[in-house]
Amino acid sequence: MKNIFVPIDFSENSKVAAIYALQMGDYFKSRVVFHHVLQNTKKASDIADVRAEYRQKLKEFADALVRNLELTEVQTGVSVNVAPTVESIQGLEQMVFTDLVVMGTRGAGGTKGRFLGNSTRALVDRLSIPVLVIPAHAKFKALKNILLCSDYDPVSSLEVFYPVKKLAQEFDAEVRIAHVKTDNKPPQEEHIDESRKEGGYFGDRVKHSFKLIRRSDVIEGIEFYLNLKGDNDVVAILSREHGLFHRIMKNSHTHKLTYHNDLPLLVLKDRAYTPVE
Repeated sequence: MKNIFVPIDFSENSKVAAIYALQMGDYFKSRVVFHHVLQNTKKASDIADVRAEYRQKLKEFADALVRNLELTEVQTGVSVNVAPTVESIQGLEQMVFTDLVVMGTRGAGGTKGRFLGNSTRALVDRLSIPVLVIPAHAKFKALKNILLCSDYDPVSSLEVFYPVKKLAQEFDAEVRIAHVKTDNKPPQEEHIDESRKEGGYFGDRVKHSFKLIRRSDVIEGIEFYLNLKGDNDVVAILSREHGLFHRIMKNSHTHKLTYHNDLPLLVLKDRAYTPVE
C-alpha cells in the first residue's frame, strides 16, 4: 500500500475518503495523491491557469488535513487532469504505480440512499486496480476481521487477493472467507477445490476461516452474516464480468452492504496483480 490515489471533487463524501486514505497512508507510511478531474473550463487558453489553481487548492486541502489530523508518516501529492468525465482517471500514467484507489460512495450531486453514484460506479468498474469504497461516516481503525465474499469460481491468479492478505498481515486480522449457497445441495467439487486454493494462499501466516452461509439470495446471505457477527471491519469482494459484484450493483438493496455499520468495501479485480513493495 505504498501508493494510494484519491479522487477528490471537494464533496463531503470525498473528504471522508481523503481522511480515511491519509490515516491509512500514515499507518503504512504511504504516498497519498489527491486528484481532481477538471471537467469544465472557460476556454482552452484558460486550462493552464485553472489547472494551477486547482493544484494549489488540492495542496492546501491536503496540507490542512495532515496538519489537523496530526499525521507524521504520510507523504502527499496532488494532480489535476482535464477531461469530460471522471472515468478518465483510468487512463492516467500514474495508475501504473498506484496500489489502491480510495474513494467515497457518492460525489457531489449524488442521490440520497444510493450505493454508488453513476460516475463512482463506472470508475470502480473500469479501474484495473483495487478500489476501497468509503461510506459517509466511516472512520479508519485497526482491522480485526475482514469478510471476503467468495463465489469459489476460479480466478486468473490468487494474487488478486493480495490486498486482503496485506491488510490481514499488517493488522494481524482474521480473513473470513464467506460463501453464500442458495440451495441445499452439497458443495460442488470444483468449489471445494477453489476454496482450498484460496485458503492455501493465505496460509499459516494469516488467520483465516471458512463460512458457508445458506440463504435463498446471495446479498441477503451476506447481510445476514454481517448482522449475525457485527464485528467485521471491511467487506472484500471480487469484481469480474457477470460476477457477484455486478449482481450486487444491480440490486436495489445494495446500499446495505456499505451502510451497514459504515463498513468500507474493498473491490478486488480479477486480473493479475503485481504489488509494489
